[in-house]
Amino acid sequence: MHHIGADRERVVFEGLDLRLVPVDSADLIVCTGYPPEGLASPSLAEAVARGLDLVCTNPDRQILVGAKLLRFAGLVAEHYQGLGGRVIATGKPASAIYRAALDKAEAVRGATTPLARVLAIGDSFDLDVRGACNAGLSAIWIGDAGHDAAVPQPTGPVFRLPRLAW
Repeated sequence: MHHIGADRERVVFEGLDLRLVPVDSADLIVCTGYPPEGLASPSLAEAVARGLDLVCTNPDRQILVGAKLLRFAGLVAEHYQGLGGRVIATGKPASAIYRAALDKAEAVRGATTPLARVLAIGDSFDLDVRGACNAGLSAIWIGDAGHDAAVPQPTGPVFRLPRLAW
């Protein structure tokens, strides 16, 4: 497997029977984050040419924190698709991640939790809020009210906070 992302993110592979290799020896690419070298990495084009699938572990693209723009694996996946590559995205907005969280909560509690009693909190409307609504949950969007024009109408109850602090 070829890894794209920061070295510190390789902790997710610990304990797994995987061998990290250069892209020319890989059978698969796993992208955990935005690569330090950016999207101009020749390994992306080489992987597309070899027909490798890219597994994107977090489809978040980017967020603005203060004055700093943070980039994530979703930008890499979007670029990879643009080059003609196939992407397998995990995580939000797919409802499977919400189902897994609800199943875990049920196992811990020993009882199911009615969806009406579950509230998702997220900073990405497209991924967190849309995913929660699609899974039948209410959501709080931690986001900038100035983005209203670009935000589609949600499919479920959504509340907004400009920021979350405790």
